[in-house]
Amino acid sequence: MKTKPILTNYFKSITNVTTQGDAREESFYSCLETLLQQFAASTDRSEVHVTTLPKKTEAGNPDFRVWNGQDRIIGYIEAKKPTEENLDYEEIKTYCRVVTALQRTIALQEEIDALYPEAESQIVEI
Repeated sequence: MKTKPILTNYFKSITNVTTQGDAREESFYSCLETLLQQFAASTDRSEVHVTTLPKKTEAGNPDFRVWNGQDRIIGYIEAKKPTEENLDYEEIKTYCRVVTALQRTIALQEEIDALYPEAESQIVEI
């Protein structure tokens, strides 16, 4: 799945939640979780896990933790309720930049992970 349909689905889902009229910040969490999971799947990153409302960390109390499901944290997300003031054209461009940055970050991490065994094998024991 390409990025555009994923974002289109995300914006439709937050629109649906918004039009109900009684949503608070947490009401949108499933929309963002689905966006992150679909994006990971579309880039063949089945190892990416999203935890909504993870336990408190050294980073505080994030709304989401994106990680490999075992031992590597990809990042934390603090979500905010979308509003007309926050969801203008510039905000949508920001979301697109964030998704692109996340995609590039994951790709770079995969390159590093691929090089790690070779680097590990070259460590000199003292």
